Amino acid sequence: MKTITIYHATDATIHEFNLDHLYGGEHNFGPGIYFSTKSNNIDFYLNEYPNGKIYKVEIEHSHMVQYHEFLTKEMTQLFLDSLPREFYLSKKKYFDEKYKNKNYLYIFDNLPYEVRYYENKSEFYLKDFLLKMGDKTGVHSMFMQNGTFRNEVVVFYPKTISNVEII
Repeated sequence: MKTITIYHATDATIHEFNLDHLYGGEHNFGPGIYFSTKSNNIDFYLNEYPNGKIYKVEIEHSHMVQYHEFLTKEMTQLFLDSLPREFYLSKKKYFDEKYKNKNYLYIFDNLPYEVRYYENKSEFYLKDFLLKMGDKTGVHSMFMQNGTFRNEVVVFYPKTISNVEII
């Protein structure tokens, strides 16, 4: 199992990463827990929060996708199959048309928000969707470059995070 080391800064004490403190990512790359591939890229966070800590963790590399990857028809269907069933069936034609031939970032930037705002079921539906999506697709995280100075990893399936330690 090949792993990648990533870093997360926060003023909260974390014993285990989970979706209870999910960052919505409205202005970034979708909902998830945001990490950096370099610890010195998140030091700025500690300037604002002097009691903050940097957590070093590992995730499985094989379950990570690049943000620009295009999805196969089969993989796209697995994402759609992760939706709450009545939600998907009520809009099946719309979803099938909207998400065919799309890349990972497009799907992940859009699909979770549609789930979040479905009939005000918000966070419960979103967390359930993210966990089902990780189980069905085997995709647990996404890697992307944020500008020229920082590489980020968004983890939306926290079961894949291991070896949590404070540095």
